[in-house]
Amino acid sequence: YQDPSVFYPQNFQGTLKTLSLDQNPMRLTVTIGNKDYSVRVMDGAKMLNALRNIVSPSRFMIGDTVRLYGNIEQTDLGVIDATIVRNISL
Repeated sequence: YQDPSVFYPQNFQGTLKTLSLDQNPMRLTVTIGNKDYSVRVMDGAKMLNALRNIVSPSRFMIGDTVRLYGNIEQTDLGVIDATIVRNISL
């Protein structure tokens, strides 16, 4: 039995480990707690800075603290589909 609330959209916060701008959808690897998650940035997702202004993904640097809003995929618990990515280090 898997608790369905795990798959509801929620906030996640962690450290940016990798960033792949050339893939579609764009992919990030973020360390949340002690686990690495692959984050798919969905089409139309907002990329924001700490003041909630829209920024280019190229401004993100490895080691930045990012806050994500999205949901964990039901088929792969190591993947988050994000609709908002906020770099709180900018």
